[in-house]
Amino acid sequence: MDKNLFFRNFAYHHLQRLPFGSFFSGNAWREAAEEAEQAFIRRLFICGVPILTLRELDDLVSIELGKGLPLLAVKRSNSKVCGYIGFLEIFKLRYKGVQPLPQGNMNITPVLRRTRKIFFDVGRVPENDTKSGITRTTFSLFSALNQMMPQGWEICPVYSKQSSFGYYYANSFSDRSDSGKQTLICDCPIEIAKGDIFLSVITDFEATAIQKNALRAMKQAGVRLFTIIYDLIPLTHSQYCPQDIVEGYQKWIHVISEFNGVIADSKSVADEYRLWRLENWNKKDDDFSISWFHLGSEVEKVAGSSGIPEEAGQVFSAMSARPSLLEVSTVEPRKGYGQALAAFERLWAKGVDVNFVIVGRKGWKIDALAKRLDEHPENGKHLFWLKGISDEYLNKVYDAATCVLFPSEAEGFGLAVVEGARHGKPLILRDLPVFREIAGENATYFQGIEPQELANCIEQWLKNKENGCVIPSTGINPLTWEDSANMLLSRLPLG
Repeated sequence: MDKNLFFRNFAYHHLQRLPFGSFFSGNAWREAAEEAEQAFIRRLFICGVPILTLRELDDLVSIELGKGLPLLAVKRSNSKVCGYIGFLEIFKLRYKGVQPLPQGNMNITPVLRRTRKIFFDVGRVPENDTKSGITRTTFSLFSALNQMMPQGWEICPVYSKQSSFGYYYANSFSDRSDSGKQTLICDCPIEIAKGDIFLSVITDFEATAIQKNALRAMKQAGVRLFTIIYDLIPLTHSQYCPQDIVEGYQKWIHVISEFNGVIADSKSVADEYRLWRLENWNKKDDDFSISWFHLGSEVEKVAGSSGIPEEAGQVFSAMSARPSLLEVSTVEPRKGYGQALAAFERLWAKGVDVNFVIVGRKGWKIDALAKRLDEHPENGKHLFWLKGISDEYLNKVYDAATCVLFPSEAEGFGLAVVEGARHGKPLILRDLPVFREIAGENATYFQGIEPQELANCIEQWLKNKENGCVIPSTGINPLTWEDSANMLLSRLPLG
């Protein structure tokens, strides 16, 4: 939810009447106004005149003068509380640790209905659309599944609230997936039936911890619970993750292991989980299912964000002038960006005319590298870091790239591998089991963590390109999201 929601409501209804009011007449202001009007409202009147308005909507509370002039607002999320005067943030309190479980009387008595449901848990994706791979995966999988549900089944996106026991229908997510534009519909608690399936597609440590009693109650009532796991990196490569993520993951994986099964996004991850379970899980549960599927590869297939900035022309001009190697992933330690940048620096120092193009938001433990990238003398010349770009822009960057580079030191799948292959781009990959699973012999592989080892690989690849003998990715058969959804459905007990 937009933190300026109530200011936008006021702006749409009042400020647009002023001479400069056309500034406040856009869709964002109108939609925020419509959402604010759905809030629970209390008003204080004196002699029939509204003096104060208290407006509550989910985790946002606003005190307003009259009928809508923002005065104070407080917004609570899973990790922080923010306070505002008007639309200016005045404080932010972050908290960590174990939060008390919400108390409530969720109706866990199964209802009787002919149609069974897959409850598709989207977590906080509707609130925090970061244009990440997980966001694309969530929207794309839901949209594909929604078009192919077998007779007698219905898929429903759901989410949980921090202060409420149980799950709610995520109507706005469903509408956005269908039309690409989010609409505003009030959500209500889900009703379960025996034989329903709950499928969690988001790794949300806090929400799972808060709702674990609700999930256990659903299982006892006959709902079958499955979780998609994308990797075990916080356990297998904890040195690359913040400590709170490592601790949160350890608790999360124990909770989901109580349920009916996990579905990994690759055979490699399924094997890693199976080994973890063998070593860490002593309970007997012969019915627990461990399976895997592969993700789709179309970037802009569903609810794709659009927009290309003016400065994109400079990027495309540089990419067309010389070979351009593209890496698409969050900029964080395990992704190999440090080794890659150092490798390119050695190539540039030798006069090798090549671009390094990065697409990805800034992650954790990366401040020093981020500063190097931003202040690099080759920034804007041979080095480009595109942060938080739209799917439309990303598609065009893939088209303009010469090759896709993925030097990550640990992955569960690696969307950029199949996205690059779908765009017909050659691949340079670190020699990881999961990359071998996806790309087979249809990529150039390198080993080692030293910059010179990667620099040698890139330089040889550029020479091979000049001679017309690079390994193509055409032998890879990237799945569509429909293929991926079909594969996922086959792993669920729909019979």
